[in-house]
Amino acid sequence: MRPENQAVVSDPRAGRTMSHPHALLIVGMHRSGTSYLGSLFSAAGVHLGDRLLGQSRGNQKGHFEDHDFLSFHERCLHSHGLGTEGYATAERTAVPERLRQDALRLIASRRERGTLWGWKDPRTTLFLDFWEGVLPEAKFVFVFRRPWEVVESLFRRGDPSFQANPSHAIDVWTHYNRLLIDFYQRHPGKTFLCEITQAIESPAAVFTQIRKKLGIALGQPPRLFEADLFHQDAGSGHAHLLRVISKEAHSLYFQLRELSGSATEFPASDENTVDIHRMQQQVLQDWVDAITLARHLAEAQLEIGRLQAKRDRSLTRRLTHLYKKAAALVRRRTEAGRESPAQQLEPEGLRVFPGLQADLPAPLETALHWRHRVA
Repeated sequence: MRPENQAVVSDPRAGRTMSHPHALLIVGMHRSGTSYLGSLFSAAGVHLGDRLLGQSRGNQKGHFEDHDFLSFHERCLHSHGLGTEGYATAERTAVPERLRQDALRLIASRRERGTLWGWKDPRTTLFLDFWEGVLPEAKFVFVFRRPWEVVESLFRRGDPSFQANPSHAIDVWTHYNRLLIDFYQRHPGKTFLCEITQAIESPAAVFTQIRKKLGIALGQPPRLFEADLFHQDAGSGHAHLLRVISKEAHSLYFQLRELSGSATEFPASDENTVDIHRMQQQVLQDWVDAITLARHLAEAQLEIGRLQAKRDRSLTRRLTHLYKKAAALVRRRTEAGRESPAQQLEPEGLRVFPGLQADLPAPLETALHWRHRVA
């Protein structure tokens, strides 16, 4: 292995220094492009795990999250009574001492590979100081995304916590990125910060900067970005609306841009350029869209009910007709002395039409009425 991917760290328990492969942690707020970055690093030679979280509706290309580290973070959150998604806003989330040994075992198993490794999980943001303490050879790649884009992405995904309290999405974005800035400023030598748009526009340039700053040998990243899977919005009314709702989130975003040296497109920051009329129109349009959507949903539910009722009536008529024919057949056979009335439709009559019995229990009950009339 190339020497750039080895780190010499002190082991207090052994009383000596040891050489370990670098570990690369890909960190950022949910819906900020960490999965996209994970795909780039995986293709460039970073081993992100043997059991990765698969595809989902929100991540069609996969999450690139190691099940073991994901489970560890979820258990840590659960121990604090927090949701496993990690939508926290508390200042610090400590790792319980009883879980510390689990983390050390995970680290030991990954070190044994002897190659550059790491993991990607947005929840890592909440435990940065813990991992920096138990994994001294770790290097960190932080990524951030425009707050209004993250908020919209969370809304689109339909997380119940944000549907019940929309402003919570802004609070979580603010908390996560405040933690990134705090850690970055305390550990600038082992941390690389970028805006996701930088990695989208020029992944090769970003990887060159990472190699130079973090001293890690990486392969060339492929061009994997697909525009239809990642919504970008550089200057909509939502950006101005978020600025009014949360000046802290707005300020943090521009602080992140300054720290990362990002020069990608963004809405003008001058107070005089904020189009209040446009923002008001956007709010009103969202209001209208929400009411329209609710009306369409109600109409769709009525139409579904109408179609179901029509289907039930049609099948009931069909089944009733078939049972009338069966009843007439039984009557003729009874009159010929071949069967007693008690043997007319049950169970033999039901066996004549077994599929219909399974398909429509409600219409079947209606049709069975004809059996009793014949009997």
